[in-house]
Amino acid sequence: MASSAPMDKSDEMPEGGQSPEKTGVPAAGDPWWRQWFGPGVAATIISALVIALVTVGVAGFNSLKGDIRDLKLDITASETRVREDVKVSRTEVKGDLADLRAEVKGDMKDFRTEVKGDLAGLRAEVKGDMKDFRTEIKGDLAGLRAEVKGDMKDFRTEIKGDLADLRAYNQVLNDKLDRVLEVVLAGKS
Repeated sequence: MASSAPMDKSDEMPEGGQSPEKTGVPAAGDPWWRQWFGPGVAATIISALVIALVTVGVAGFNSLKGDIRDLKLDITASETRVREDVKVSRTEVKGDLADLRAEVKGDMKDFRTEVKGDLAGLRAEVKGDMKDFRTEIKGDLAGLRAEVKGDMKDFRTEIKGDLADLRAYNQVLNDKLDRVLEVVLAGKS
């Protein structure tokens, strides 16, 4: 048989049959570690933990708000850059077309002067050259238009992809923010 340890006064129940945990006051002979079971100490520790958790949650929430604000600024800057690039592209195309028109007009003036000088002998040749010239110009313009359309299509596709990536990143941040808010609200409950 195992012998039991003798009971001393520190292990006995206080008067009235209540344990020291229920009275909130450690008995005179209680071991030192029982004082940590008191409601005042427990409440202080729990309050400090709750304050620390709320502080961390608020800091995380503010950080997410900053990230979202930065993301919105990045999206706005990207949209502005895209608009500026489109304006520049339009200006370049308009300038190229204006230069091409001016060049064609200059060539036409020179050609008319040359044709007027020897109109009788060159009429058939001029008509053939004009048809070839127009076909060549139409081909150049069609090629230029197709190239510009292709470039614009590629540019739009790239921008749409970038915007989709930014929206996806924004959605991820929103989901994280929702989870943080749920944790904070669950912590308050």
